[in-house]
Amino acid sequence: MALKVGHRVTVLPGVSPRVDPGSINHKTPKGVDRSHCVGKRGEVIEIDDDGNCLVDDQIKDGQPRGECTMREWFRPEELEVG
Repeated sequence: MALKVGHRVTVLPGVSPRVDPGSINHKTPKGVDRSHCVGKRGEVIEIDDDGNCLVDDQIKDGQPRGECTMREWFRPEELEVG
């Protein structure tokens, strides 16, 4: 299933430490360990030309809800719908 903006997703175990423009944890050229994201749920709010998804755990049904603790870019294989 192709991911689309608005899908609720869960971050899968084994998420890679990647450098992604726009990431809230974009701090070093080597990337940042994002294992703290595993198991978090969020909503896909943007998809780039390569199919990578920007996921925000504050957004639900397109509206901000509560505190944002994750706003990260993920490859589709790092996410599971639901």
